[in-house]
Amino acid sequence: MAASRIKNYISIVAFTVLSNMRFSRGILMLYCLSLGLNIVEFGLVQTIYSVSRFIFEIPSGMISDVFKRERVLSLATFLSGVVYFILFFINGKQINNILYILLVLFSIDAFASTLISGTDQALIYEIVPKEQREKKYVKYLSYIQITALISLSVSTMSGGLISNLGIQLTFVLQSMCLFFSSIIINFVKVSDEIVEEENNENRIINVFESAVKIIKSKRNLLLMILFFSVIELNVNAVTIFIQDYFRYQGLKVQLITIIIGFTTLCGIIGALGSSIFTKLKTVYFMFISGLILLLSLLFLSINLIILITIGFLMLNILLDLIYPGVLKYINDRCEDENRATMISFSSFFAGIISSVCYIFLGSFISYFGYNRTFLGIGVISFIIIAFLIFLFIKEGNEC
Repeated sequence: MAASRIKNYISIVAFTVLSNMRFSRGILMLYCLSLGLNIVEFGLVQTIYSVSRFIFEIPSGMISDVFKRERVLSLATFLSGVVYFILFFINGKQINNILYILLVLFSIDAFASTLISGTDQALIYEIVPKEQREKKYVKYLSYIQITALISLSVSTMSGGLISNLGIQLTFVLQSMCLFFSSIIINFVKVSDEIVEEENNENRIINVFESAVKIIKSKRNLLLMILFFSVIELNVNAVTIFIQDYFRYQGLKVQLITIIIGFTTLCGIIGALGSSIFTKLKTVYFMFISGLILLLSLLFLSINLIILITIGFLMLNILLDLIYPGVLKYINDRCEDENRATMISFSSFFAGIISSVCYIFLGSFISYFGYNRTFLGIGVISFIIIAFLIFLFIKEGNEC
């Protein structure tokens, strides 16, 4: 039994390392632009990716419950591997309908991503002995998350160096890692004694009905979800478009990937500081986060590489800094049977906002430029957060 448990842990760690070897992460936007897309079309591709994730969220949860989780993860990484192998294959080819091909590929990758999301955490839960789950599940999960973060950072930084030999190599290496992870995850063996839990995400009607009932009685939860959605939208949007912005500043691909990888790794700082930040009163928590967001985007809007890098670094740290606090706020104010529903609703809401905003953001960047766009969304976002704080206080909730 102990040997089987160790084998499971090793397999999970190996799967985590390989599936997070995203060598193309720091150059994906630049690669898409080199294929002939413009900024607006790239924004459309990201919009379709977000919409696809939203649509596939519920079906993927049902698939994860019907089939063995290790099989689902194997399928997901295999599909993602196929996507990146095709991206490798089309490099240098003269393709007339490249936009439509990329829309299809990114939609498939979005489906694969939703299959992995949540399923990997559930699998970790199942391989931890039942009597140890309460104490060790969160501990093991945090180790896996740190492993994923390190793997993602290292592969992002090395991707720029590998691209010197040919940008297509980053995609073929990434696809190979995904194919290997698809094989390795099948070595995980889960005991037949699995705790059956109700999954509210399996029925979309129940998700929204339950969420609406909770929000009607606890409107502060909606305000917190809106607050986090604003922060998450800004961080994700900047991360998506930052590659071209750095190139616009005159940086080479190798340096761009090193910066993106390093700032990703620095997210650990936010994760470590979150335990202290979470102890702040809610209004202070929201206000300071809003100030950090505004200051980050202000730095990003200034034509100085050092300030742009600092602004990007602050954004990456900010998301990891506030996420545990937001999650704790939701958990503390929901009953056991409603927690998953509210967290799911939060993910849906953030997905909808992102889907709507990405294409417009691409248009704004194309028309106004990066500097004014980042400054504009920073000011608007801070005003929205200030308004949410005002409503929070008006509701008479704890401050």
